[in-house]
Amino acid sequence: MLPKSVLIVDDSEPIRELIFFFLRENGFIVHEAEDGLNALSTLNQLGGVDLIITDLRMPRLGGLDFIKRVKESYPSTPLLVMSADGGRHLFDEARALGVKECIAKPFSMQTLLSLVYRYTGS
Repeated sequence: MLPKSVLIVDDSEPIRELIFFFLRENGFIVHEAEDGLNALSTLNQLGGVDLIITDLRMPRLGGLDFIKRVKESYPSTPLLVMSADGGRHLFDEARALGVKECIAKPFSMQTLLSLVYRYTGS
């Protein structure tokens, strides 16, 4: 079976790097972007990915607007939202847009890995 691809979108470089290396060590092809606009560009260059993990609060193009744009162009791509300060109402908005799962930061990497496996079918 071919490795699954994951796009990590977060304006925090340390968080992106932590998730990037952890998922890569677990056999995934991992891409990263620091905001929604760069993530859309990456998605278009790649032609899509198997899973997107995105923060909600980011500069230039925030998480909810990014999710809306992804759902227009890549409607079958599962999204997993993570946020340190999202609050219940933002998680509810994200779910209403079609997000599969929302997790609050900080979270364990094992929890993240189990969700990535679930939504990539790995």
